[in-house]
Amino acid sequence: MMKQMKYYELHDDVYIPGRWHLKMPLYGEGGGEDDFFDVWQFKEGRVLDIKRPNRLTMKPAGRALEFSESLGCPVVHRRVVSLFERLRLQREVQFIPAEVEGQPEPWFILNALQVIRCIDDARSEEVFYWQPEDNRPEKLGGYKNVRGLKVDPAKIGGAHIFRPWGWKVVLIVSETSSKRWRPRASRASNSSRSDGAGAGHEAESHAGPDSARKVFQII
Repeated sequence: MMKQMKYYELHDDVYIPGRWHLKMPLYGEGGGEDDFFDVWQFKEGRVLDIKRPNRLTMKPAGRALEFSESLGCPVVHRRVVSLFERLRLQREVQFIPAEVEGQPEPWFILNALQVIRCIDDARSEEVFYWQPEDNRPEKLGGYKNVRGLKVDPAKIGGAHIFRPWGWKVVLIVSETSSKRWRPRASRASNSSRSDGAGAGHEAESHAGPDSARKVFQII
């Protein structure tokens, strides 16, 4: 019998000492209304046509991470792009160039191109739906909140990176890609992975200079 694939919710570990914290992406150098970036477009699971250059600033400045988020937008180093190319997953993601303040190397916003209807309501810890009394008719019946998210692998197919339909604030990766993805916090700290029936526990720790700190929470 073929082993069932595991899936992980990808987290930005905000507690890494001395790490950078990226501010909202902007177009160009300005801070006017026309310069603000629509971050929600990166949760729609479609190829984006972005012609204007975009840049990210830091507050406070700190150590660069191979994976972090800017207002929910995944920002990755070019090494992550190379990894997805080696795994032949280019069709599942779009990498949009971005300039990061004080960084001469290329960085990219990761745009996952698949939204899959796969949330396992019965196995998830708690699932809340929009109700008529919420007075949001456009959201009626959809997910209002999901706690302890679980997915149904039978509904995912062969996808390795995607967002779940109805709860697109989450980015999910397969066990295959998570095993190969050991991002470095740009000469960073340690690596975490969560395992088990839901609540994660630290499974690995690498304190060497080329290691990273990541949290993969099994779902």
